Amino acid sequence: MTLTLVSFGNPRLLDESGLAVAFPEKGLLAAAYMATRPGRSMSRAELAAFLWGEEAENPLVTLRKLLSRLKQRQQEIGATILEISDQDVRLDAQSINCDFLSLKQLPADQPLSILKAFLACMTGSFFAGIALPSDKAELWATAEQDQALLRFGQALEASAKPKGPPEDRLLQKQAAYRLLELDPYNEAAYRTLINSLAGEGNFAHAKAMFDRYSNLLQKDLNAPPDSGMLDLRDETARRALQRVPALPAAQSPAVTTLAPKSGLPRLMLMPPVSGPDRIMTLLANSLLEDVTINLCRSRSVVLVAPHTARRIAVMDEAGRQDAYRNWDVSYVLETRFAAGAGEEALFASLVSITEDAILWAERLPIDPASLGSTFNTMIRRIAAVTLAQIERREFGRIDRATMPTAYQNFLIGKHHVRNMELPDIRRARKAFRETLKAMPGFSPALGGLSRTAHLEWLITARGDAELLKLSERHAREAIDADADDAEGFHQLGVAKLYHAAFEESIELFEKAERNAPSHADLIADHADTLVHAGRLEEALAKIEFAFALNPHAPDYYWWTTAGANYSLGNYATAIENLTHVVDQTNVLRFNAACWAMLGDTKKARAYMRRTIENFPDFEIEKWLSLIPFSDPAQRDLYREGLRKAGFK
Repeated sequence: MTLTLVSFGNPRLLDESGLAVAFPEKGLLAAAYMATRPGRSMSRAELAAFLWGEEAENPLVTLRKLLSRLKQRQQEIGATILEISDQDVRLDAQSINCDFLSLKQLPADQPLSILKAFLACMTGSFFAGIALPSDKAELWATAEQDQALLRFGQALEASAKPKGPPEDRLLQKQAAYRLLELDPYNEAAYRTLINSLAGEGNFAHAKAMFDRYSNLLQKDLNAPPDSGMLDLRDETARRALQRVPALPAAQSPAVTTLAPKSGLPRLMLMPPVSGPDRIMTLLANSLLEDVTINLCRSRSVVLVAPHTARRIAVMDEAGRQDAYRNWDVSYVLETRFAAGAGEEALFASLVSITEDAILWAERLPIDPASLGSTFNTMIRRIAAVTLAQIERREFGRIDRATMPTAYQNFLIGKHHVRNMELPDIRRARKAFRETLKAMPGFSPALGGLSRTAHLEWLITARGDAELLKLSERHAREAIDADADDAEGFHQLGVAKLYHAAFEESIELFEKAERNAPSHADLIADHADTLVHAGRLEEALAKIEFAFALNPHAPDYYWWTTAGANYSLGNYATAIENLTHVVDQTNVLRFNAACWAMLGDTKKARAYMRRTIENFPDFEIEKWLSLIPFSDPAQRDLYREGLRKAGFK
């Protein structure tokens, strides 16, 4: 009988039928190590030092006891894995196959076969979960792990093709995600995923993947990505600009009525002084006017009117600086024409006046021939990025303030409400209430209070009807305070969703989007409502646009994307979506259902057990009773996946 030693993940011994054969862990470790040794044998002293370290107390006595147990177990299973004598121990190579050695023997010219084999074998780290008390054992295990990962990564790079069949691309993505589980800094894996996502047209996801890699390097290693990865980022961005979709035109809103004394930063959009011709200058001015109108919907900034901005644009530098001081301008979006590569473009840069620093810059193509299909998207993108950069900058100043202003309290609330944890939700509620003390009737803060109530309802999962009533009440107060602001309609739409009033919820979201067409979080929540209403393809298109506006998206964007794909039967894609979620604890049951629907019971059960460890009271029907679905078939699909995963 030939046995197989599984060394990755959960180390174990398998018989010829694939059934596990109980065997002491130290015996498995000794067998694997001897398989890599010349002559496949070791003296008792060497083996004792390897298993327990040279400084261990009486290692030879401990080894003698282990070898006695191994002899007895080998007799019980009818196989001699280790031949044990008074002086040494030898591996019987004919009785056992080691999976990690089999991987080393795969032909290098068949990278796809290597990927399949590694996916089947490398379900975890080398000898994971087994204590390695000696330095020698730890160094050996680390070296074997590194060699396997190197071979895995080389095969992944060698398998890359510009246009391979779908099954090969799926295999490569699965391999890349597995590599990242084992080696979070693996450049080959990130490169594969970025290319794959960009090839599918998911440019927002591709950018998010690069940002994840870059942030990880900076946080853990204090190092930037290398030039090759930066080139890949730039190439992906260029491809994205060529694929920007057309979107409905924005409608003109009323200009914000918030007074400057509220502490809101003042923003000026500075048009270019002159262009290559009259048409290009007209286009650039029109673009900036529409961006200004778009930003007027926001209650986070006060806008200087376009007419005033045009007057200031023709002043000399000293005159401009005086105007900025007189108008208390905090930020300026400066623009100028920049020709290059045979096309005209507008170069835009967002400048902090108080810090004399450029916060964001981008080259915007404005070719009249193609502008019709990209104009509205460009307007929304500029508005969204400008607003996000200003809010991020203003939030960063709060720690240096002795007493937060009403606006800063509002930003604190917005920051905490994104974290989806109960303590953060309650901190957000406190910050929004502080905002309202100084700015009664501030619609976005009332909307924030509404959001904290429905998020607490979701997170606690107790079905507390009073929280939903409170959410709806605050949302209506926000609408009463300012019917031109989107936030009240936004949060009332969410509240109506959890009352299962799907059509009313969608109508409210549509009204909110007319007021704030660049509000990424609003668009993401609209997508979530469409998922629950069974309009899945619309939901995916909507959430894709939200990602385009907010590439550094919070976790719930990925939940929504995964939910749509799960309901469409795209379980592997849903799993891929869930890998982007920062707090994996909240998506354990979702992963369990996905793997169960793919037929991988082992992984499904593993996620199920982890779910129960974190949420011991979880019950399928109780959870499903809280989630609204327009189509009962969607609820049935979740019930099926959860039951297959082993939940009760």
